[in-house]
Amino acid sequence: MSIIVYTPEFFNNIKNEVKKNEIDETLKKTIQNLISNYSCFKRYRNFNNNYKKKTYYKTYTPKTDDKIIIGYLNKITNDNYELLSKKVILNTNDNNFKLIIDKLNFISFKQSNYSELYINLYKSLITDDNRKKYLNDKINDIILNKNDELKLIVNNTFSNSYNEFCDINKEKKELKGKIKIILNLIKNNIIDFDNEYIYNNILKYKDYDNDIYLELLQIINNIIGLDNKNINHLNNYLETNDFKGKMMYKFKIKDIIENKSIKDF
Repeated sequence: MSIIVYTPEFFNNIKNEVKKNEIDETLKKTIQNLISNYSCFKRYRNFNNNYKKKTYYKTYTPKTDDKIIIGYLNKITNDNYELLSKKVILNTNDNNFKLIIDKLNFISFKQSNYSELYINLYKSLITDDNRKKYLNDKINDIILNKNDELKLIVNNTFSNSYNEFCDINKEKKELKGKIKIILNLIKNNIIDFDNEYIYNNILKYKDYDNDIYLELLQIINNIIGLDNKNINHLNNYLETNDFKGKMMYKFKIKDIIENKSIKDF
């Protein structure tokens, strides 16, 4: 048995040839019943309205301006920096600059290999005392470990659990990213801290058996340089320890003293 399929166009053609006052009431009720009970007919009005096609509109929540700006931040690359950075800068104002700075911190800390791009954007965004103070306060909280963000150098952390090991490595990468961005902010005079402030508050957790501490030392020496006091500490430690079973730390300390560039992370 074959199945006959009637399209809406078929009924439209009939509609154009039939006068409404000639249609039997029973047929009208049948048509109305079809429209009410079958979804495929619901996009057409009832017969008395000439079966005009209904217009349906999608409902959506429009993005706020701030969400659009944050979207630009998320998409910035070397290729589109000039275009998107201008959009971010032009749309940052006294009402939203805290949100934009927070988001820029978050992104730049996690993607510090693009530090040059982000530092340029910081320069363009930090244009008055209010913005500078806000950024200073946020960075100072990290340097002073107010939110336990330096916990990996405060306490040397180990784990025999693979999942915890992966989590710790992720935290190490993020910490190195934060310090790299902070040091570049200092180097470019975007925030009001000097090298001595970093030496006094980050290097005070001396632990030459902690790989992340040594890596931070190397990053510091690469970007702003270590002072003679800290270089002398490293030389003395190198000369007075045999590094039995810890040769990795010996080579790392040598790299720091020789100011070899740290690999991307």
